[in-house]
Amino acid sequence: MGIILQNEWRSRSIFAAIIIVLISLLVSRALLSVSLFVFVVLTTLHSGIFSQLQRFLRSPLLLGMSILFFIPFISGLWSDNLPAWGIMLRIKIPFLLLPLAFAGNWQLSEKQWRIIAYSFLVSVAVACCVSLWQYFLDMEVINRSYLKAKTLPTPLEDDHVRFSWLVSIAIVTAAFLIYTSKNKAARFAMIFLSLLLIIYLHILSARTGLISLYFFRIAENIF
Repeated sequence: MGIILQNEWRSRSIFAAIIIVLISLLVSRALLSVSLFVFVVLTTLHSGIFSQLQRFLRSPLLLGMSILFFIPFISGLWSDNLPAWGIMLRIKIPFLLLPLAFAGNWQLSEKQWRIIAYSFLVSVAVACCVSLWQYFLDMEVINRSYLKAKTLPTPLEDDHVRFSWLVSIAIVTAAFLIYTSKNKAARFAMIFLSLLLIIYLHILSARTGLISLYFFRIAENIF
């Protein structure tokens, strides 16, 4: 009984940590760091960590994701600028810790994963609306800035490239929910939301996000 309650508490804590990570991604870097740390601790600090490490090493997908950490790690061994190398590793370390965390044997229910997906979509949609609101408040100045290769104000400290990636991922997530949801109201809401995000992505005019969206669309037709 104690083990069942412990596993249930751990599962709920992991679920809450993921929700906070997704929301803080667009709100606060400090909260993002804390919530990521909590998620990694919850998913790795247990008696089966060595089995989890073996699953991580046997998974081509998870191991491939960690290459994004090991490339700057190895290249920095010959670097003379150790402070810059340390900052780079601090930024890239989630590419090592998150694949390891997802190699664990923890599980969430389908309902919890759907709530996570909806939370992510709502967060991105709200962020897009805030970005558009800033545009309408100073439309003339921002329109002139387009002529100088600038874009709309965006979350993530005006990092329009990474934000456009998030928007394109949100569109793909909405498309998945449209195909898998059995609730007509939920499907209609996802269709409306995906159209809103597609329009916003084209207004943002960030080539990285648009290319990602078109790539997903082509891949869907192929596979």
